[in-house]
Amino acid sequence: MSGWPGAQDAGASLEQAGAPGSAVAATRREGASPAAGAAQRVNAPPAAGSVSTLLGDKIRLFMLSQQSLGPLGRDLSASDLAIAYYTYHIKALVGMLNGDINLYVQKVAGESRERIRQTHSELTSIIYFIGLFALLSLVITLFAGWYIYRNLGSNLSVIADAMSRLAGGERQVSVPGLQRRDELGDLARAFNVFAGNTASLEQTSRLLKEKSTQLENTFLAMRDGFALFDRRGHLVVWNPQYPLLLGLPGTLLFRGQHYRELLAALGRGQAKVPGYPDWREVSVHLREAQPRALEMHLADGHILELRFSPVPRHGMVNVVLDRSERKALEQALVHSQKMKAVGQLTGGLAHDFNNLLAVIIGSLELCGTGDGRDGERIDRALKAAGRGAQLTQRLLAFSRKQALHPRAVPLAELVDNLSELLRHSLSVNLSLKIEPQLPGWYAWIDVNQLENAIMNLVVNARDAMEGRGGEIVIRTYNQRVVRTGGRKQDMVTLEVRDSGCGMSAEVQSQVFEPFFTTKALGNGSGLGLSMVYGFIRQSGGRVQIESSPGAGTLVRLQLPRAPAMAPGPAPLPGPGPAGREDLLVLILDDQEDVRETLREQLHQLGYLTLATGDSAEALMLIERTPDIDVLISDLMLPGDHSGADVIRLARLENPALATLLVSGQDMRQDGGGLPDAVTLLRKPFTLAQLAQALRRARGAKIRQDA
Repeated sequence: MSGWPGAQDAGASLEQAGAPGSAVAATRREGASPAAGAAQRVNAPPAAGSVSTLLGDKIRLFMLSQQSLGPLGRDLSASDLAIAYYTYHIKALVGMLNGDINLYVQKVAGESRERIRQTHSELTSIIYFIGLFALLSLVITLFAGWYIYRNLGSNLSVIADAMSRLAGGERQVSVPGLQRRDELGDLARAFNVFAGNTASLEQTSRLLKEKSTQLENTFLAMRDGFALFDRRGHLVVWNPQYPLLLGLPGTLLFRGQHYRELLAALGRGQAKVPGYPDWREVSVHLREAQPRALEMHLADGHILELRFSPVPRHGMVNVVLDRSERKALEQALVHSQKMKAVGQLTGGLAHDFNNLLAVIIGSLELCGTGDGRDGERIDRALKAAGRGAQLTQRLLAFSRKQALHPRAVPLAELVDNLSELLRHSLSVNLSLKIEPQLPGWYAWIDVNQLENAIMNLVVNARDAMEGRGGEIVIRTYNQRVVRTGGRKQDMVTLEVRDSGCGMSAEVQSQVFEPFFTTKALGNGSGLGLSMVYGFIRQSGGRVQIESSPGAGTLVRLQLPRAPAMAPGPAPLPGPGPAGREDLLVLILDDQEDVRETLREQLHQLGYLTLATGDSAEALMLIERTPDIDVLISDLMLPGDHSGADVIRLARLENPALATLLVSGQDMRQDGGGLPDAVTLLRKPFTLAQLAQALRRARGAKIRQDA
């Protein structure tokens, strides 16, 4: 083969090209087979990245060999030997490559198996780790859920439930977590504030509703009329009493009505405002900054008070008050004050008249009966003095200062006993009808004075029906009345009703005044009704009159009911022992004429006397003169002590002293009360009455000492 020229060139080319054949040859020269060399190369431990590098080198060598085989193939195509050589060489290369590739594949497969094993191990670890992590996450999630439910969900549920209960109307709602320092605590505290504000708001709303209801009820139930006008004077709202008090139909008022139209309607209804003859003047008055209250008189007699109060920037308020009752009370008060003043005047006059009459009667009696014309004159003077005494008693009755002796009186029985006497006082065209309530209560009253009062009322009724036929009715019944201050009292009522001419309101306002009369001159003293008025008022009762012109008159006497166990009239003490008449009597009276007349009367009765007009001097005489047996004192004395006070002080000095108290008034009216076991004598008195009173005083003292 060495003779082939192409073989050398091919070998040179292969060597020059760095074909793998050179390496094979070298290997062979070294006495090693190519497979062994390849095995050595394959089994040699590759460096980092050696597998990839080796494979790349092999592929590069293969490509280079392929490139170098191109010219050789052309050359060998002409030579069979070259073809065989190349075939053998290719087979050798293929075999070598197959061995290397097999080694490489085995190595790669081993590495792959190792890597797969490692990867499987790693994946198993990862799976285990992931499972453990998932389990831990689940535990953490469950714990977190439990923690959230316990610390957040439950509290939120409680707060939600509390809000539901709060919305349902429950007020005592509380939530936990107020002390927490996180958002839940903030929410709990905010809810607590909200609940408190809700409760406060509801309380305020409830109070506002209650106040509104109370205000509305008060507005509707007001006894006074109320209306509100806006700034232009138009009616806005009014209560039901407003048109009723004004005497207007409710349909006449409407929202938006001007107050001038309302005033015009009042003018058409005959309402009048004193001092304002024209309602236009009233309208002008209302435009003032501070209009004063107006008094309005309606056609039916009611008296109203109109108050207009400006409301800044809102209009005007009109309040209507019914002053009819108040006016009546004011008139009654004025009348009572006038009657009291007149009573005080007449009482003082009656007291002075009693002193004068005491002097006149005593002096006339001291003059004796006389003979002839002097005796007649004395008798006439005594009769005139007696009538004067009766007149003063009537004045005292009016002034409520007469001496009364009340006891339990069966009123129906008293009227029945008087009926015959009353009928005899009536004319033939009049009849008397008595309507008693049976059983009737007992009245606590002075029976003699009550009989005189009934006689006066029947006589007045007869005179009012003069020239007419008709009937006078006397009615008695039990009644419980409400006195001043709301105190209830049982009273026995007596009414005298006639169908006579009646009285006007002006006459009624003066009918109880003394000396006032509507009768013809000389037909009446004017003291009848005044005596009845004073007597009933002094007894604790009331007098009422209902009358109108042409409709007759009704006089009502309300008498206090007698106590359940009221004692009967106390028996008068019998005459005292005659004894000796030369006793020493001390006279205490500030009126010298009365004092001297009394001295002469006592001298005529056989008594010795001392007299003084000063209470201090009288007490000094009693202290220095123990022989004084009797003290006679007037009740009303100047200075600090009354006659009753002097008697009390004198008894301290001389307990055996007999006392006699003299007065023309009801001595029980004395503010300090009367001493015990004192004998009373009313002015004016006769000589016989004086002697009897002295015997009673001495007898009362003897009985007291016993």
